Amino acid sequence: MWFIRTALLLTTAVSSAVALWPQPKSLTTSKSITRISTDLSFNLVQSTDRSRVPSDLTEAIDAAAKLANSVDLWPLTPDRGEGLRGGVEKAPLIASVEIKVLELMPETMPNPCVGGKGKVEDTQSGKGAGEVEKVSRRGLQTPFQGRKSAVAGEVDDAGADKQVIEDSSIQTGVWGNKCSISAHAIRELSYNSSTKPLNLETDKSAPGDLGYLDAESYRLFVPDNGASIQLTSYTSLGALRGLQTLLQLIYALPPTAEGKVERGTRFIQNVPLTISDQPAYPYRGLLLDTARNFFPIETIKKLIDTMGFVKMNQLHWHATDTQSFPLSFNDKDLAILAEKGSYGFYKTPSGEIKRMVYTEEDIKGIIAYAAARGVNVIIETDMPGHMLAGVEAVDNGSLMACPNNPDWASVAAEPPSGQLRLVSNWTFSDTTNVETFSVPAPISKLVSSLLRKISSLSKSVYVSSGGDEPNFHCWNLSSEADMEPYLNKFMTLVTKETGGVGKKGMVWEEMAVKFPTVAKTLGKDSLVEIWNDANNSAIALKNNPDINIVLAPVSYFYLDCGGASFLGNFTSNLWCPYVSWQQTYSFDPAGVIANSTATLAPTDEKAKRAIQQRFVGGEHAIWSETIDATNLEQKVWPRAAAGAEIWWTGEEVEKGKKRDKVEALGRMIDLRWRMVELGVRAEPLQPQWCAERIGECNWHG
Repeated sequence: MWFIRTALLLTTAVSSAVALWPQPKSLTTSKSITRISTDLSFNLVQSTDRSRVPSDLTEAIDAAAKLANSVDLWPLTPDRGEGLRGGVEKAPLIASVEIKVLELMPETMPNPCVGGKGKVEDTQSGKGAGEVEKVSRRGLQTPFQGRKSAVAGEVDDAGADKQVIEDSSIQTGVWGNKCSISAHAIRELSYNSSTKPLNLETDKSAPGDLGYLDAESYRLFVPDNGASIQLTSYTSLGALRGLQTLLQLIYALPPTAEGKVERGTRFIQNVPLTISDQPAYPYRGLLLDTARNFFPIETIKKLIDTMGFVKMNQLHWHATDTQSFPLSFNDKDLAILAEKGSYGFYKTPSGEIKRMVYTEEDIKGIIAYAAARGVNVIIETDMPGHMLAGVEAVDNGSLMACPNNPDWASVAAEPPSGQLRLVSNWTFSDTTNVETFSVPAPISKLVSSLLRKISSLSKSVYVSSGGDEPNFHCWNLSSEADMEPYLNKFMTLVTKETGGVGKKGMVWEEMAVKFPTVAKTLGKDSLVEIWNDANNSAIALKNNPDINIVLAPVSYFYLDCGGASFLGNFTSNLWCPYVSWQQTYSFDPAGVIANSTATLAPTDEKAKRAIQQRFVGGEHAIWSETIDATNLEQKVWPRAAAGAEIWWTGEEVEKGKKRDKVEALGRMIDLRWRMVELGVRAEPLQPQWCAERIGECNWHG
């Protein structure tokens, strides 16, 4: 057995020298080492049209420069890289990174960046969108905002502003520049592609019909002769993805035997190195529940920072539930929801007293912060189930059914119970008569106002109305089938409201799987999230072939599972078992898609391709019954990175080689240590002895 283990160790040692996560589409390496300057500069190529450069790209480059010139990760080997010292000290020195974004080049015409007035504008400062020749390392944006933990108010001294910096994407009006990272991040999901062949090594311009996935593509070349690192992309978003990869290539030598940290010891191995990369799926998400427990804005931003680092691009914000309604709206009719439905006040670590709400400005700020990091925010206000807090204060509670029932288990999935009273004896509407039923006017008013408000605040194409776990007992009905005609009318209203303001809906699988006629009310290209059995996606597509599927089966993607139950007199664990990163990594979306095509279109190749493109990706979920800002990062990272690689890399880590958890272990552990170096409280996966000797702690029984 010894020689098998030794062969595994040798293989892992070679691959871990380029420990990228997620694994890029194409990676070519050699055997040399290059040193990295202590003041590595990042520059847009000289021929860039400066009037097109969006401020969020400038800030992303600045943030990457700060990290490249400050983070020292020692290789995860028993000597922590000491054996490389001689080679590093003699290696050629790279002093700069040259960045070429083809949509910002004058050769790309017509100008794709222009807004409605025919020019790119900085709406706040009055300056052109990109008056920057060289990006300084000392700009406004502190990487990861200087936070060394997810706990609000904890700011690293080196990050020094002592406050959360105001979002520059709001200050500089990046929404008006169609070439901004933000503008690309919020686009509608698609598998569309350019009509012309693309090649970042030779292309001089970006095509006008650039596809969604191509917009995130990039090419990165690290030479072995001291010349500049070359990063090329079609878009600013693609450049951001390339920068995120480059940062994972850089290591540093450990302290000397005397404990001295020497300057000029950062390096990149396996050069010359070429990476060509783009995602496999357009939706690569993470759900955060801010209703069971409240998360300060600083915590959410830190989560977004880390999502971007592993190229996740969708934050599904489950904002409200029966426990609390933290969205604080300015509208008179909606203000009561947070006034009566939020948790009240909390004290920050600095002693400041704040309300546990997200104001309209907070919401817009989070959306802008995320978009500038390549992350789209989809806001969910769950309905008609999972509603109580705040809503019970509307019209003296008349909108609620089974509110906070002491026997909650008979009418809800968890305490407190509550859902909108679609079925009841309203004084002005006989809602129990299926033939004449319409959504009661007070509920219709609330739902319409709420969806319009969320739509007005959101930059995303998508707005989620939830729709999971409606309970027929709460409406005094006899079966789930009895709910369908009422839910049909309700979802017709929801689809009308979201579509009426140019948005597409997002719902949980119940609305498309359990209720076939309800599925037909969903608008074209709506998102349906499958959270039970992944193969339920075939049922959803049978009921409505025009929807798109987001896969998040609980047994592979729910990160809150496996802990102790939150029920006060219950001694067992939570309802679902722990999901390890290896369990997530074993998920096979291709198999799920194949099952759906075999079921729905066994012989029609054209129909098969159409079905395949209805699967837009998937996401992890972090439900917060037993999670808050104190343990969020440990629960999410690095496990959520497993999903990030599934949806970015796809089925193969290299041509002809399927994803494999044994191969992935070294890269995952390296990522975790890099996250910790960045101030992320990612949980350990192995003892350090094992982490430094990948493969030696494998089971060989």
